[in-house]
Amino acid sequence: MAAAAPAPARERLSSRLTSVLQVAPMAVWLVVTYVLIGVVLNYFPLMGPPGPAPRKPPLLAMVIALLGLPCLLLPILSLWAAGLRSVATDGTNLLITLATGRTATIPLTSIVDVRERRGIDLRTVKITFDRKTKAGRSVRFLAPTRFTVARGEAHPVVLALQDTVEAAQSGTTVNGLPPLLMLPKPSRAA
Repeated sequence: MAAAAPAPARERLSSRLTSVLQVAPMAVWLVVTYVLIGVVLNYFPLMGPPGPAPRKPPLLAMVIALLGLPCLLLPILSLWAAGLRSVATDGTNLLITLATGRTATIPLTSIVDVRERRGIDLRTVKITFDRKTKAGRSVRFLAPTRFTVARGEAHPVVLALQDTVEAAQSGTTVNGLPPLLMLPKPSRAA
């Protein structure tokens, strides 16, 4: 009986904050909107008694303005985060969790481009495929925040993914096993 080759380990590429970033802004938006509606209905009665309107305190206008800004901006953040996916690899395929909860398996050889977009503290990675897949023509994910990366440098996940894709496309293997994505250990900030 021949011994089975060990299955490659599954390695998560996307940040664990992805699902939090998709849910939290909408939850905060619901709370802010509820409070804002309560404040507006309490201090701006729709069917008030006849006569002069009651005087509104200036603090009320400031509270409404402070609540109005998150009420407008949080849905934009939620729409941006809705396009993020959880991504992992087994060394030969990308395993992408779709919005439905199912997993799409896409070979690394189908990847055409891996790009990184640098934000203030968050980095998003966009992977483009050579054809339409179950996950679409491209997929975006949030790079893990456990790495300390200097401003001008590429994220270690992007570099490791680019190297793994090159190895998969060239067909090189070591000891008959497919190339694995080996991420460096995160550096600890002092």
